[in-house]
Amino acid sequence: MAQGSIDPPKKLKSGKTVYYIQYYTPGGIKKHVKGGNTKREAERKLRDILDQIDKGVYAEKKDISFGELADKWLKLKAAEIRENTLAAYKPAVERLKHFPVEKDKQGNPLACLKDLKLKQVSAEHCDRFKAHLINEKNLHPWTIDRNITIMKSIFDKAIQWGYLMKSPGRYVASVPIPKKEIEALTLDEINRLLLEVDKHYQPLVLTIAMAGMRLSEALGLRWTDVDFNSRQVSIRQTFEKGKFSEPKTEKSKRAIDIPEFLAEELQTYQTYQAVSLPQNVCELVFTDEEGYPLNTDKLAQKILRPAFKLAGIKEPEKPFHALRHSYVSILGEQGEDIKYIQEQVGHSSPTVTLNIYTHVFKKRKKEAMKKLDENYRTATEHLRDGKPLIVDTDNLPAR
Repeated sequence: MAQGSIDPPKKLKSGKTVYYIQYYTPGGIKKHVKGGNTKREAERKLRDILDQIDKGVYAEKKDISFGELADKWLKLKAAEIRENTLAAYKPAVERLKHFPVEKDKQGNPLACLKDLKLKQVSAEHCDRFKAHLINEKNLHPWTIDRNITIMKSIFDKAIQWGYLMKSPGRYVASVPIPKKEIEALTLDEINRLLLEVDKHYQPLVLTIAMAGMRLSEALGLRWTDVDFNSRQVSIRQTFEKGKFSEPKTEKSKRAIDIPEFLAEELQTYQTYQAVSLPQNVCELVFTDEEGYPLNTDKLAQKILRPAFKLAGIKEPEKPFHALRHSYVSILGEQGEDIKYIQEQVGHSSPTVTLNIYTHVFKKRKKEAMKKLDENYRTATEHLRDGKPLIVDTDNLPAR
């Protein structure tokens, strides 16, 4: 069993105390390194190292720069995430790498975070980076929060890879993100909108509004994914920016129940498509007029913007996503189970659904209490004879 020791505490000029630890590597090399600012930290670090040695997983890691680590992290992520997500990550990583940690008298950067050795990056650097983001103009709180999340994820990966024992960014808190009001349409507005949509695209708009799927999911839908007998559509692929991909998450891969009228409309559309399209290259449910996959670029402008204007309905910021919001709002107002709604729309958990659609479920709480009030009054009417059941105000004692 590997053994090591902790030196007596050493007092630094700054007044801080530091504990150093000693141990031997599997190759017999004596190591004398900083264990922490408290004895408990030193004990934990020594215990972790000795445990790694005993398990045969101990490895010396070179002290790479933060820039190298960030590049390695991004390269790993590129293999795990979608192209549009990666496009959002890249500027965040560059902003982090080029955050100035030292400036000259004129305010010009002398050193950036990418230039520091990983073990030189401190909690103070991380806090300063957050402050820098907050003070930067035109950065939305959501963007700031994503930058912080990416920073913390990079340090977490450094711990997993053995470059660090603890993250300097672990205490950096998220920033509050103001909630935007959900833009949703009523059933009446959806019907008015559909009347103004080009007939070729009406089934697409109706399906997103009445099945709650994302636009990319609808555009990736094949006829083999539609089961008319069970009245379900299965989300197995998406189509976005000219590419077919797997759905975003495991929860996004799902079978969606659809109402009977939608199944009938899709069956009619399938027949219409068979005689009206010159071809259907990928056997997709929704195509352009030539039978090719629909280009997502400016699709909302082409299909929905004119329809909103003609229907006299205010155009939402994200028209297709507003149709998905409408679906959740309609199911919520019908009193459907939150777990069922979450599964239908492919959210990761019911909590996500509740957080996004708070307004819908607040309304349901009031309706639930109103219903309870009505049920109670009806059930106790014969006992009360129009009077309060517990306290009879006609027979109150005199004061």
